[in-house]
Amino acid sequence: ALVPDPDILACDDPTGDLDRNPASETLDLLQIPNSDHGKIILMLTPDPVVAEFAKRTLHLDNGKLTN
Repeated sequence: ALVPDPDILACDDPTGDLDRNPASETLDLLQIPNSDHGKIILMLTPDPVVAEFAKRTLHLDNGKLTN
């Protein structure tokens, strides 16, 4: 289902199958709803370079969330 104006955007590894340049462009695009419209971007990724784009990161380690 599509929600016309969601408060939260959930992105499961949005750059997983992309080369570095398109991945960077995708991350730049994902920052627009956050910075311009106050949307929360929830992103799951195993890539530490992608995680650096986040304002806050949590890590899942043996089933526990850590900072």
